[in-house]
This record gives sequence, C-alpha cells and structure tokens, in this order.
Amino acid sequence: MNPGNDLLAAFAEAEAFSPLALHLARWIEARSGDPHVALAVLAAAAAETAGNACAELPELAGTPVFPNGSAWPAWSEWRQRLAASAWVGTEDRNRAAAAGKALILAPDGACYLARVWRDEHALAEAVRERCAGAAPPGTEDGAHSALLDELFSADDTDQRAAVLAALDTRLLLLTGPPGSGKTRTLLRALMLLRARAGRRIDVRLAAPTGKAAQRIGEALRLGKQQLRVQLGDAPSRAWLEELPDEAMTLHRLLEYRPSRREFMRNAQNPVSADVIAVDEASMVDLAMMRRVFDATPTTALLMLAGDPDQLASVEAGSVLADLVRAGSSKPDVVTPRHGYQGGAPPPALTVPAPRVARLLRTRRSDASLGALFEAVRAGDHASAITDLRERGAWQETADRAALDRYLRQQVAPDQGAGRFDALLSAEDPSAALAELSHWQCLCALRVGTFGSVAVAARIEALLRGRSARPTRDGGFHGRAVLVEHNDYGKRLFNGDVGVLLAEPDGSTRVWFGGGEGTTQEQPRAFALAELPAHSSAFALTVHKAQGAEFDAVTLVMPPQDARVLGRELIYTALTRARHRVDVCATEPMFAAGLARPQARRGRLQERIRGEL
Repeated sequence: MNPGNDLLAAFAEAEAFSPLALHLARWIEARSGDPHVALAVLAAAAAETAGNACAELPELAGTPVFPNGSAWPAWSEWRQRLAASAWVGTEDRNRAAAAGKALILAPDGACYLARVWRDEHALAEAVRERCAGAAPPGTEDGAHSALLDELFSADDTDQRAAVLAALDTRLLLLTGPPGSGKTRTLLRALMLLRARAGRRIDVRLAAPTGKAAQRIGEALRLGKQQLRVQLGDAPSRAWLEELPDEAMTLHRLLEYRPSRREFMRNAQNPVSADVIAVDEASMVDLAMMRRVFDATPTTALLMLAGDPDQLASVEAGSVLADLVRAGSSKPDVVTPRHGYQGGAPPPALTVPAPRVARLLRTRRSDASLGALFEAVRAGDHASAITDLRERGAWQETADRAALDRYLRQQVAPDQGAGRFDALLSAEDPSAALAELSHWQCLCALRVGTFGSVAVAARIEALLRGRSARPTRDGGFHGRAVLVEHNDYGKRLFNGDVGVLLAEPDGSTRVWFGGGEGTTQEQPRAFALAELPAHSSAFALTVHKAQGAEFDAVTLVMPPQDARVLGRELIYTALTRARHRVDVCATEPMFAAGLARPQARRGRLQERIRGEL
C-alpha cells in the first residue's frame, strides 16, 4: 500500500481535511516524490487550521485512520524519510536554515510548516531580547509615591503593584478576569510613565478587532472622566489631556495595505511610540504578535493586556497564555504559572522572562458573577451548575422545542415586554445602538439547530411578528446587522454590529457607532446595499463576541458534543456579561465542555524560557 496516495485519496473522499490542506499535500507530493513528506505537510497544515503551531507526528504515527486498516506511517520509517528529504529542515537557531523548506521537524517529532516555525522562532527571540533590555531611564521610583497615592486607594494593592512593574521593563503582561480593572490600571500606568519621563509620552493603544478597539476607547474616555474628578486640582490632572482617547486596530497600527497585502510598519520601519499597549491580547495569533514585536521600537514599552483564560486566537497560537506561562517576576506582582497550569512555581529561569502583573480582585458593581466565573475557569462544573440553578439561570435544552420556549419567553413573551421591544420602537440611532448592549445570545456553534445562524433566524421571526414597521427589503425596523468582512474605506470591520432603521419615506439605513480609531460619538449611516457581506446579529458565535460586553448574555450549547466545546469557550461567553448570564445546555455537555481545557500545540513557552 502506498501510504501517501492511498491515504490522501481516502482523506479527500471522506472530506477529512480542508481542500486547501489536501491541495498543499498533493502539490508537495508531486514535487518531492515522497508521500511521507506529503502526509507530514497535511498533518502540519491541518494542525494550523485547528489553531496549533505544529503537529505532533509521534502521536499520529501508526494510528488507524479508517476501518479498512489504513493508518498513518510508523514513526521510525516516517522520521527517517523526513530526515532524508530536501523539503524538510531541522530545528536550528538560525532562521535561515528554514529557507526553501516546506517543513521543519523538531527532534521530538513536532512538525511545523516552515512559515509558522519562523513566526514562533522569531517571536521567542523578540520576547527574550525585549525582556533582556534595560528599562527606560527616568526619575527614582520613590519620587512618585505622592502620585501613586493620588491614583490609588489603600486597598488597590494589585493595581499599584502592576503600575510599578511597568517602570522597570520593556514588556509587561497585564492579565486578569473581566472587571478586574485592566483598563483602569493601564490608564494609571500611563500617568506614572508620564511622570517618570518628565515629558509628554507618545502612546499608541490598539486591539485585534474594530469592536475591541471601540470598546477600549469608550472605557478610556470614561476612565479619564472619573480620574479627572478623583485628581481634582492636582497638577497631574493636566497630563490626562496628553493621553489618547481612542484605540485602533492592530492592522491600522501596523499600517496594513490591502492592495499590497503587507504591513508598512516592521522592524526596519517601526511604529513611532514610547508606549504601545494592546488590549484583548488573547485574541492575537502567532503571526500577528510577531509583527507587533517587530514593529515596536526597542526603546518603547510594550504592554499586552488580556485574560489568558479566554479563547485564544482563531488563527494558530495561544500566544498570551504561552507568554504568561513563560513569565516570572516578583511574588507580589506575578502568578508565574497561570492558574490552570497548577500552583507550582516554575524552575529558576536562566534567561530574562516577561513581567506578568496579575489582577485578581473584581471591581464591577455586580461582583456576584465572580464566583461563577472562577468555577468555570477552574473547570468545576458541579459548582458552576449549582450557582446557575440557584440564580435561576440554568435552562435545560435537550431539544429544539426547549430552546424555542426559552427564546420566545425572552423575545416575545405572552405577557410583558420582550428583550427587544425598545429596539423595535427606537427612533434615535444612538438609543437604538445602546439597546443592542443590553442582551446578547451567544452560540457555541455557527451552523446546526443550535448554531448562531439558525438561532438568529428564529429570533428574527419572533421579532418580525412583533414589529409594526416591516421594511421593503424584507427586514424590519430595529434589525441588528453583523458585518462579516472588512471594508477599510468605510471603516467597517468584521464583527461590527449595526441597527437597521426605517426612514419616514420607507427607505432604510443601517447605523453603526463612531467606529474604530475615532473619538466621534455620532453614529454613521449606510444604505444596506453599501455594506460588505453581513448577516443577522441577534445571535453571535462566541468568537464573534470576543472583546465585547453586554448587560446580560445567554449561552446556547448543542446537546451533542462538538470539537469546539471547551472550557475557554464557555468562560469567554459567560464573561461577556456584566450583570446576568443564562445557559441553555444539557448538564452532560456543559460538564464535558468544562472538562476540556484548550491545549494548543507549540513550543513558544519553551523557546522563551531557553529550553529549546
């Protein structure tokens, strides 16, 4: 049996891998003449699609694939063939060794697409170099004790420690659960850095998506208003006006040019800044994070803020979590081996590592969700379900009928107002957009009976029956619209949500918030035909909602198991809520999801720690 041709043909017939991965494997086989190389390429490409940096070939080797007895090649033979192939490179600290290779094979059998290996290798080098660099010069820390007292109350010990950590490093990881005050801490860190520099500092704030950038901009403007009141007539209050009121997407920060498919900011042409702060850093993939490090000046402080317990990036890598696990710092600032890795501290490091400032105390006005979030983060399904049942937030939905009953109760109840009644009657675009932040239905899947497409369609059907203002395009006044593709010219980005409103003459316009990269608060209007590809926003996948917050959230999980159902997905969904969560699921699937923490494959942590 030819292990390559037979398996590739079987995989193609069974649609076991993406067409792109199969095409790449066939292309490599035609040119290398070796089916073993083609199968390794297929495994590495499939691993990348699943979010991993590499494929673990020894785990695949020899395992059966189909009932007919066909299996992946035995590891001894597979390794020999790969080692002899000119298409396969080996681990080497010299990145040039990967030039012209399709794959990189590590001694332990980890197999990378060469492009992904270069990203991981280069990012690890950049992290180590940045951590080894000296902190920017400035005045003595003790000179700022009065400012610290102005910025923090006596019990803000974790935030105060995090701000001090920013003074003596060029890379700071600011982590913590939602509501722990990461934006609040960031703002105060910038104030202290301004005081240390003794001059105006150039600050760039960014986030992976337009939605996340808009949210951090709003949080910063609110935080500055509150801090103005707190500082009163203190001289430091004037520094607030020097700090930015807006954030931008990483693509805008790095000056992406769609027509050329390249970023203008890089190691040769870095961003001009004293401080670059990236929020929602858990969403940043391996390749993008490498570009961020490359484009950050060696003299600048890079701050990465986020929650490493949330979903990792859609693309390959779990970069923030890997950086946190690799990090080490002073005991009062850092939790070296993040919670879900166990409590044991890491062994002593032989190389400088990232500073990790972990915020632990929830500061939201409604802190009652904190215990639920912690139970979910820890994978304690019994405590989580008990908590949900006690607050009347557990909805057993073993079939479509049960889910439909819940949706009708929320959207079109027999008595009382539905969740979107105010939206259906809203006349002012700002008020209509504000209504969208009150409740959001989040689905673990996109397709299927319990997926976001079907659930959004059912919500729309219920709302259409309640709407007194249907539109000529088949929609209705108050319809929530989700942008699915970027339109840089219109500043509309994948994940942006708008609302369709009917005009007195019967025409319609879709209204969006001021947009990423602007302090403009007035909504912007577009004709429906002007929008890039879009769909209903009344139900979103959890991935689409990452970076957003809502007053209340409902998580919908299917009664059948699916690969994406994991602890990070559930945690991310529930922590989008400020005040209330509901879970529509079955107990077995909820428990199974919490018992399945994300375990992405890669070696970034080990490379940073000097273990490879």
